[in-house]
This record gives sequence, structure tokens and C-alpha cells, in this order.
Amino acid sequence: MNTTTTYLITENISFITETIKFLAGVLAPLLAGYIGVRYGLKQIKVQKRIDLIENQLNNFYSPLLGLSKEIRAKSELRLKIKQLGDKAWAEKCEQFRMGPNQPDITPYTNEIEYNNEQLRIDFLPKYNKMLDIFRNNYWLSELETRDFYPQLVEFVEIWNRNFNKGLPPDVAKKINHSEEKLKIFYDELELRTNKLRKELLKIN
Repeated sequence: MNTTTTYLITENISFITETIKFLAGVLAPLLAGYIGVRYGLKQIKVQKRIDLIENQLNNFYSPLLGLSKEIRAKSELRLKIKQLGDKAWAEKCEQFRMGPNQPDITPYTNEIEYNNEQLRIDFLPKYNKMLDIFRNNYWLSELETRDFYPQLVEFVEIWNRNFNKGLPPDVAKKINHSEEKLKIFYDELELRTNKLRKELLKIN
């Protein structure tokens, strides 16, 4: 290999090296900027998801779940007291058949009156509040939850009609109106709340 050839090879290597250095100097900031933009957009997307989940939990699922838990706990207590009261009344009636003292029915009629008042002044406002939360924050509900909206509307409307004399007694007897109808809805609220909380913890 002569001197001229060696010189040309050296010059080519030098040119290529300088070109690479130049391109690296130009492309590195562009690549870093691209990565930064992509990362920033991803962070914005993640933050939007976090904000949505927090909004869902704070303004929709948690309030509905809290109200449903309170109503259900009181309903279960009502049933427990009724069952114990029925048993106690049966025992008193048995004692009356065996002795002269007629049992006092007043405590048991008071219980029935209390239950009716509780439905009217405690439960009904809570049911209507649940309906308000659902209606006003409908956009925050998941698709699976939205399926229960008509069911909640019907349930609450029957109670509203009943207490405002808008439901004929004969019709009321034929309507199978029980809170058990809302059990699947309550289960959905708890399931969705737990899923959203887990997702939020995973993102954070």
C-alpha cells in the first residue's frame, strides 16, 4: 500500500468520524426531546386517569356505597328486631293462654310505627339522595353500573308514590317491593369501588 492510498484511507476515516460526531451532536438533542415529549404525554395521560378515578370515587361510588351500607345496616337491624319481637309476642300470647294477664301490645305497635316513620323520614330521603348522586354524576359511572339506574329510579319512585298517596293500596299489595331488589346494585357499587381503588394504588 503506497503513501497516497494510506493518506486517503486516513482522510476518509477522519471524515466519517467527524460526520458521526456532527450527526450525534444534532440528533442527540432531537432524540432526547422526542423521548421527553413522549414521556410527558404519557404522564399527562396517566394523570388524567388518576384524576378521573379520584373523581369517580369521591363524587359517585363512595357516596353511593356509604348510603347503601347505612341503609342496609339499619334494614338488617330492623329485621333482627322484628324477628325477636315476633318471638317475644308469641311467648307472651302463650303465657296469656296459660294465665290471667293479657299481654301489652303497645311496645310492638310502637315498633311498627317507628319502622314506618324511619322509612319516611330517614330511608326515603337517603334513597332520593342516591338517585340525585346517580343522575348528577352519571358520566362518572362505569358502563356496568349504568345498567342499574332504571332499577334505582323505579325502586325510589314506588316509595315516593307510596308515601305521597300516589299508589293505590291494591296495586301496592301486588308489587313485590323489597330492598333485596337493590342487592345486586349494592354489590356492583362495592365491586367497582374496590377495582378503582386497586387501579389507583397500582398507578401511583
